Amino acid sequence: EVSLTSENCPLESKPSDPRSLPPTVYRYLTTMCSQIYSKNNELREEALSELRTSRRPSLILPYLLHFIDLRIRDNVLLSGNIIQLLMVYKCILKNEAIYLDPFIPNLLDECYSMCCDW
Repeated sequence: EVSLTSENCPLESKPSDPRSLPPTVYRYLTTMCSQIYSKNNELREEALSELRTSRRPSLILPYLLHFIDLRIRDNVLLSGNIIQLLMVYKCILKNEAIYLDPFIPNLLDECYSMCCDW
């Protein structure tokens, strides 16, 4: 089970409790988070492809970034996980269908933090 909540959210605007999302959006969020951390390469690549090309991740972007930030702050990152998360950021940044301006400072901070802590 993937934990998607925390009291200490460093994002400028803490996302509301993800369980308050519409059920289909919440399922999409939990599926994406699970696939990002999946040991199954096909599932992980499916999530990365979705992040790279689809507009749909914009529905969950604050929650997804919060989830990744929690993983970083919980220090549960192994070198393979860091590479996976950097790939997630790369896909998000390359996706022209997602409006990222409000998230750029946090994305850059987290990427820098991951690279420095690695």
